Amino acid sequence: MITIFNRKELRITYSLLERQRICSALDDHNIPYYTKVFNPSNGGGMGRGRHGSFGLNTQIMYEYTIYVKKTDYELAHHVVG
Repeated sequence: MITIFNRKELRITYSLLERQRICSALDDHNIPYYTKVFNPSNGGGMGRGRHGSFGLNTQIMYEYTIYVKKTDYELAHHVVG
């Protein structure tokens, strides 16, 4: 189980395709991971709902942070490239 105390950040990406590539590579090598999804355009509840989404770059609507166990980090880093 990956917790806040035993995890290490492997990668941050804004691309869903990149996230899928990384997660598939980790799955292929049986490396457990945790993905945190953040919507920076939301601004903590004050962004898009109040101001709309016109003019926002839809390519970076979501930020994906991928974590692995600290003990699996070196292997995961090698697998992902």
